[in-house]
Amino acid sequence: MRTGVDALHGLPFWLTTRCGGEQLWAANADHLDCLESFVGARHRVVEVLPAGREMGHRLPRWMLLGKHRAAVLTGLAELRERADALPACPPT
Repeated sequence: MRTGVDALHGLPFWLTTRCGGEQLWAANADHLDCLESFVGARHRVVEVLPAGREMGHRLPRWMLLGKHRAAVLTGLAELRERADALPACPPT
């Protein structure tokens, strides 16, 4: 997946912002929930999953470094505000 681009449609994600010279993005509110939980965790529990399936193996290194934690959490908070401002999808 190209950074910040939907793999299915090839369109840029709406939930994106610059963060520490990098592009921070979330595909949707559920993805944002996962990122906030993982990056915000003070102690990351390592789950026994198949190689490469853990969240920490899928995120860019700059997001995982402790020195970037505050900036990433600030960026995620900005994305959360944008996500919360989106109109709700009508039920199907």
